[in-house]
Amino acid sequence: MVMAATEHTNQLVLVSYPLHTAKETRDQVLLDLPASIKVVFVIGNRDEMCDLERLEEVRRKMKCRTWRVVVQNADHGMNVKPKAGTLEVGRKTGVAVAMWLKASDVSLREGTICWNADKETAQWSGWSTGDAGPETSADAQPSKPTAKETSGEKRKTRSTDVHDREDATATRSRKGGKLAG
Repeated sequence: MVMAATEHTNQLVLVSYPLHTAKETRDQVLLDLPASIKVVFVIGNRDEMCDLERLEEVRRKMKCRTWRVVVQNADHGMNVKPKAGTLEVGRKTGVAVAMWLKASDVSLREGTICWNADKETAQWSGWSTGDAGPETSADAQPSKPTAKETSGEKRKTRSTDVHDREDATATRSRKGGKLAG
């Protein structure tokens, strides 16, 4: 249960959070999270239990800061097609979350992971600006991309050393090292 863990919790990683069924929405537990907690949602854009638009509505109402990683073509089980892509997408998701656990930038709150069938690899967009939920005056950033941004103009992203950090994290993972160390 999410609420039982909040007393000594600073960050939550919610993968495939079951936000809704056909009959009800499970948003109250999220709305009750204190402002001191940071939450990252990892959601497939084909997740039948967490519609992205409904999730955005909930994120805007939440007291705490939120981040979101959308896994393109992933279902509720984070499976993608072809099946061979699921493992690589899972690895890339772990890299993105590990980076977030180490340093969650309040101005960069959106990221995308997609399977590139031609290269047979998962690709991480890096963190970019987006709808970030609650802000304080000290760290306020734009909450939604403009029409220009969504039509192709570059969005602010953190690209420095992303691949180096991914490679180092993957190497530590293969060697049994700690990801969040």
